[in-house]
Amino acid sequence: ILLSNKIGFLPTGLMAMHNLKDPAVVSIAKFAVTEYNKNEDAPLKFITIIKGKQHTVSRSGYRSDLYHLIISVKDNTIVGPQRYEIVVIDQPWVKKQPIKLESFKQFPYFILE
Repeated sequence: ILLSNKIGFLPTGLMAMHNLKDPAVVSIAKFAVTEYNKNEDAPLKFITIIKGKQHTVSRSGYRSDLYHLIISVKDNTIVGPQRYEIVVIDQPWVKKQPIKLESFKQFPYFILE
Protein backbone atom coordinates (compact mmCIF):
# COMPACT_ATOMS: atom_id res chain seq x y z
CA ILE A 1 0.00 0.00 0.00
CA LEU A 2 1.44 3.34 -1.01
CA LEU A 3 0.39 6.45 0.80
CA SER A 4 1.47 10.00 0.24
CA ASN A 5 1.07 13.21 2.15
CA LYS A 6 1.66 16.89 1.56
CA ILE A 7 5.37 16.80 2.44
CA GLY A 8 6.26 14.10 -0.08
CA PHE A 9 6.63 10.91 1.97
CA LEU A 10 5.79 7.67 0.20
CA PRO A 11 5.79 5.02 2.95
CA THR A 12 5.03 1.41 2.08
CA GLY A 13 4.40 0.38 5.68
CA LEU A 14 6.03 -2.40 7.66
CA MET A 15 5.85 -5.42 5.36
CA ALA A 16 6.70 -9.04 6.13
CA MET A 17 9.76 -10.27 4.26
CA HIS A 18 9.35 -13.56 2.44
CA ASN A 19 12.87 -14.10 1.08
CA LEU A 20 15.00 -14.13 4.21
CA LYS A 21 17.92 -15.61 2.26
CA ASP A 22 18.16 -12.60 -0.08
CA PRO A 23 21.89 -11.74 -0.14
CA ALA A 24 21.17 -8.04 0.49
CA VAL A 25 19.13 -8.83 3.61
CA VAL A 26 21.68 -11.37 4.86
CA SER A 27 24.35 -8.70 4.37
CA ILE A 28 22.32 -6.28 6.53
CA ALA A 29 22.02 -8.91 9.29
CA LYS A 30 25.74 -9.72 9.16
CA PHE A 31 26.54 -6.01 9.32
CA ALA A 32 24.44 -5.75 12.51
CA VAL A 33 26.31 -8.65 14.15
CA THR A 34 29.68 -7.18 13.16
CA GLU A 35 28.75 -3.75 14.54
CA TYR A 36 27.42 -5.24 17.77
CA ASN A 37 30.59 -7.31 18.22
CA LYS A 38 32.76 -4.25 17.61
CA ASN A 39 30.81 -2.02 20.02
CA GLU A 40 30.30 -4.60 22.78
CA ASP A 41 33.49 -6.66 22.34
CA ALA A 42 31.27 -9.71 21.86
CA PRO A 43 32.01 -13.03 20.07
CA LEU A 44 28.66 -13.51 18.28
CA LYS A 45 28.57 -15.35 14.94
CA PHE A 46 25.65 -14.94 12.54
CA ILE A 47 23.70 -18.12 11.74
CA THR A 48 20.46 -17.16 9.96
CA ILE A 49 17.49 -14.80 9.76
CA ILE A 50 14.39 -16.26 11.42
CA LYS A 51 11.85 -13.55 10.65
CA GLY A 52 11.89 -10.12 9.10
CA LYS A 53 9.93 -7.02 8.24
CA GLN A 54 10.94 -4.08 6.08
CA HIS A 55 9.70 -0.51 5.92
CA THR A 56 10.58 1.69 2.96
CA VAL A 57 10.14 5.47 2.93
CA SER A 58 10.82 7.74 -0.03
CA ARG A 59 11.02 11.49 0.25
CA SER A 60 12.15 13.97 -2.37
CA GLY A 61 13.92 11.27 -4.37
CA TYR A 62 15.70 9.74 -1.37
CA ARG A 63 14.86 6.23 -0.22
CA SER A 64 15.43 4.75 3.23
CA ASP A 65 14.84 1.15 4.27
CA LEU A 66 14.28 0.07 7.85
CA TYR A 67 14.89 -3.62 8.53
CA HIS A 68 13.39 -5.22 11.63
CA LEU A 69 14.83 -8.74 11.88
CA ILE A 70 14.89 -11.65 14.30
CA ILE A 71 18.21 -13.44 13.83
CA SER A 72 19.92 -16.51 15.21
CA VAL A 73 23.51 -16.20 16.38
CA LYS A 74 26.05 -18.42 18.09
CA ASP A 75 28.06 -17.35 21.10
CA ASN A 76 31.19 -19.32 21.96
CA THR A 77 30.38 -19.10 25.67
CA ILE A 78 26.81 -20.47 25.53
CA VAL A 79 25.62 -23.83 24.19
CA GLY A 80 23.11 -23.52 21.36
CA PRO A 81 22.00 -20.58 19.26
CA GLN A 82 20.51 -17.39 20.66
CA ARG A 83 17.93 -15.09 19.09
CA TYR A 84 18.31 -11.35 18.77
CA GLU A 85 15.96 -8.66 17.56
CA ILE A 86 17.76 -6.09 15.41
CA VAL A 87 16.80 -2.86 13.70
CA VAL A 88 18.98 -1.52 10.89
CA ILE A 89 18.45 1.56 8.71
CA ASP A 90 19.82 1.63 5.18
CA GLN A 91 20.11 5.12 3.66
CA PRO A 92 22.19 4.62 0.49
CA TRP A 93 22.27 8.38 -0.19
CA VAL A 94 24.17 9.07 3.06
CA LYS A 95 27.88 9.11 2.24
CA LYS A 96 29.57 8.64 5.63
CA GLN A 97 27.52 5.82 7.18
CA PRO A 98 24.71 4.62 4.86
CA ILE A 99 23.89 1.58 7.01
CA LYS A 100 23.29 2.15 10.71
CA LEU A 101 22.54 -0.28 13.53
CA GLU A 102 19.70 1.18 15.61
CA SER A 103 18.95 -1.67 18.00
CA PHE A 104 20.36 -5.09 18.93
CA LYS A 105 18.75 -6.91 21.86
CA GLN A 106 18.25 -10.48 22.96
CA PHE A 107 14.91 -11.92 21.92
CA PRO A 108 13.02 -14.36 24.18
CA TYR A 109 12.50 -17.82 22.64
CA PHE A 110 8.86 -18.00 23.70
CA ILE A 111 7.89 -14.87 21.73
CA LEU A 112 7.68 -15.30 17.97
CA GLU A 113 4.60 -14.13 16.11
